Amino acid sequence: GDEARALWLSSEAELPRLRMRERERRKLQGMLSQARWDRDSLQREYDRVLRGLREQEEAQAVAEEELTRELLSTKAEGEEMIVSMRRTGIRLAEMRHDSWETECFVQHLGGQVERLEAERNKLRASFLDRSGGRAAGLGPDAQEAALAWMQQ
Repeated sequence: GDEARALWLSSEAELPRLRMRERERRKLQGMLSQARWDRDSLQREYDRVLRGLREQEEAQAVAEEELTRELLSTKAEGEEMIVSMRRTGIRLAEMRHDSWETECFVQHLGGQVERLEAERNKLRASFLDRSGGRAAGLGPDAQEAALAWMQQ
């Protein structure tokens, strides 16, 4: 009996201490539950952020591939344009050279025509001075042909 009494008395004295420990235990359990919920929430957020970053990386990779294709296409078009411009430049240079040759030939022909006209005028003047306006020694048909030729 003494033992039971001692236990009862000591239990009575320890009751507030046990209640305080129970409150602490419940408080710590609540804090543990909150910490676990916060950890799970953070894990979900972390997973969401990682998924978003992966999606963003994939989208950037696709955009980079598209830009690379467009850049290569534009580069090819530019190179084709350069080749075309060079061909056009060569043809233009050939046309300028042909035009210059034509101009030189036309100038040469113009000079020859002027020289021939001067010769014709000299011949006409010489012919008219010698014959006195008539072609001496020629038949009437020849005189008419000579006069027609000189009047041209």
